[in-house]
Amino acid sequence: MSTIDTSTWNPDPDLNESINGIPLNSSASIAQTWQAIQMLMAAGGLHGLQLVPFTGATASADGKQGLVPKPEAGDQDKVLKGDGTWGTVAAANHVHGNISSDGAIGSTSGLPIITGTNGILQAGAMITEAQIEALFG
Repeated sequence: MSTIDTSTWNPDPDLNESINGIPLNSSASIAQTWQAIQMLMAAGGLHGLQLVPFTGATASADGKQGLVPKPEAGDQDKVLKGDGTWGTVAAANHVHGNISSDGAIGSTSGLPIITGTNGILQAGAMITEAQIEALFG
């Protein structure tokens, strides 16, 4: 009978060389290896993973762990969402104080940044030559 060399396959270091006495090495027969895999799956799979499809969650029900849906060509920048679909996550349009999500402080370019009330960063005004003369005569 043919054998399967599982010496480089063992996915769980705690399994060592056997599962309930069934060897997982080059001396294991195909039937023995299949029996060991069936025992693993009956006990919750490899680290609890079951060979069933992943089921997404809804607003009122939990999803189920399992094999995830196959991403299609062009999905390389997508994420697997909790509802079980591949999709994009929109960047949140948010503001940190008065700094926008794109890093802008105010809308006028070329102004210095100053700290205002309570240390909040804000766009300042350029001092004019007349103001300098008034200060220093």
